Amino acid sequence: MGNKDPVTRIVNIPAQFLPLIEKERERRGCFSMHECMGHILKDYFGTDGLKPPVPEKEKVIKGVKINA
Repeated sequence: MGNKDPVTRIVNIPAQFLPLIEKERERRGCFSMHECMGHILKDYFGTDGLKPPVPEKEKVIKGVKINA
């Protein structure tokens, strides 16, 4: 039977997130890996799933639009 008490429950964090967690710790000063993981998931994935990519701004060179 697993431990269902949220205070003492152990949560594994995938190793692929460790570099992001270290950056968040330096940037925000998080106290725990779980707190940093929460910030990472909220920033990168948002509450509505993956964030849509930001469209690039149109570039104008000598009065001619590119990507028109």
